Amino acid sequence: MLNFLGRIGDCNPQLLRELKGHLKPRNVLITVNVSLLGQLLLFLYSSSKLPFDIPNPNKYWNPIHNQYCAEPTPTNDPSLCIRYPVDPIAIDWQVFWHNLFMALCWISIFTLLVLGTFLIISDLSREERRGTLNFLRLSPLSEIKIMSGKLLGVPILLYLAVILAVPLHLWAGLSAEIPLLRIFLFYLVVASSCIFFYSGALLLGSSISNWSWLLPWLGSGIVIAFLMLTKDLIDSSPDEQLTWLRLLGPIHPMLYLFYPCQGHCCHGVCETGFWDWINWQWYYFRVGQSMFSLVGFVVLQQGFWT
Repeated sequence: MLNFLGRIGDCNPQLLRELKGHLKPRNVLITVNVSLLGQLLLFLYSSSKLPFDIPNPNKYWNPIHNQYCAEPTPTNDPSLCIRYPVDPIAIDWQVFWHNLFMALCWISIFTLLVLGTFLIISDLSREERRGTLNFLRLSPLSEIKIMSGKLLGVPILLYLAVILAVPLHLWAGLSAEIPLLRIFLFYLVVASSCIFFYSGALLLGSSISNWSWLLPWLGSGIVIAFLMLTKDLIDSSPDEQLTWLRLLGPIHPMLYLFYPCQGHCCHGVCETGFWDWINWQWYYFRVGQSMFSLVGFVVLQQGFWT
């Protein structure tokens, strides 16, 4: 372990400094407990939505309204399933795992981007108050090493919490019959989004010295507003103004990767404007025709603005 930390210090002293400052045993223990407890609560909450019912022997069938019912019904109500007195309820486990998978996706996006931005700006504000920020500016280390040390070291506890949720995330995705390649492409988009937003947080935190106590809240608020804006633009047409902002965040690629139905509705997503992006062209290049082209375009655009 000491040799590993020594190698990190040789490659990037700033990263070693951040790791020593944040990876305290108490902080690591709290992070692990919060992550595991949060996963357990999310799983229990999702399980509570399953269609459990006490059979009524006096009736031939009991109507139940639940999105996870897989029993065919003579009605047009997709949430209606029939509960027979003897037979168990047929549960659509693929939809259950898909919803749990998507819940973990949303939580990881907002946790990494919002809380990560808050932590980075707070760290820079603390460095400014202590007077060590000027020391970093005068350091012989290159700007890339200082920036990468901050990006990797300051949110290290967030990374740990999210990494601990990866096994459940993968299990839910594979149980929902989502291809592993699509999941890895989503991880690539999230990593690229973290670099993009964290770079903006570094720029904001290092360029403004006044109102340092307000900057973390301002930066995280901007990220929340941006994510909510891109979420509201899901139903917009590619020809409308500001819709290109969707390709600067991870929400649109996430929906593209995990709702791959060639129609207007899939797992509850019925936004007609979303499917217009499948045929969207950029200088006659059909970006939305392939998941590789869309993810590559998003990553390149985020890298350009970074």
